[in-house]
Amino acid sequence: MNRLFMEALMKHTAYTFELIVVDNASTDGSADFFEAAGAIVIRNKRNMAYPVAQNQGLAVATGDYVAFLNNDVVVSRHWDRQLIELMEAKGLDIISPTSIDRAESQSSARKLRRRWNRIKGITKILGISHWSLRLRMQLMYGDWNGFCARRKLTFEDLLVEGFSGHSLLFSKKGVELLGRWDERILEADFDLYFRTWERAQSMGDVKPIYVAAGVFVHHYSRLTMGQRPPAWQATEPIISLEEKWGKDYVQAKIARMREYREFGG
Repeated sequence: MNRLFMEALMKHTAYTFELIVVDNASTDGSADFFEAAGAIVIRNKRNMAYPVAQNQGLAVATGDYVAFLNNDVVVSRHWDRQLIELMEAKGLDIISPTSIDRAESQSSARKLRRRWNRIKGITKILGISHWSLRLRMQLMYGDWNGFCARRKLTFEDLLVEGFSGHSLLFSKKGVELLGRWDERILEADFDLYFRTWERAQSMGDVKPIYVAAGVFVHHYSRLTMGQRPPAWQATEPIISLEEKWGKDYVQAKIARMREYREFGG
């Protein structure tokens, strides 16, 4: 997966970038792989919680934009330039691409997930390798570049409220306004969505997160779920979303996400 991630990132990223990898005590040579590829690698001795790792990377990032990417994604051609152009045109400081997890509509997302689940089931016997992962993408999309180009032509600058937690792009302003990820919350992407909403309503200097329907990123999702990694190590006592925000608030915002509201300015 690391190979596929790097191949796509190097081939399809339009702008000059620095790659910062937070390695949560892997034992398979991942840290060495990324260092050899020129990345800045932060090596944790324990499997630190998701928001902790995000903050570790954020602390050393120097770019005008900061992208948080899982290493089980495959980016599309000029994904960064297309997202940044949308951010500048729409006055956004946080944006996500579309994926099988969050598409332009509930029915489209459901259709994509069903197709992907069928392909995973059919190819399960092949195991996980560079070759088999590439084959799954080919079965899913056919011509990957063509699939993404058609989506761009179809959806252009359509934005739908919500996020793809595996792929988020911040402007420097967004980072400054929202600050660090809350290390008490394991569902940190949902917490981020709630925080943008709270700030939008209280301060009005940031907008909620939107996904760009015309910019697609593939997410392999749950590749290592059967590996039983060591338990998360937190820096603070973990609390739930409901404990922080209240049950009614969480339910209301998740219900809003399910409405797939388009950007209204």
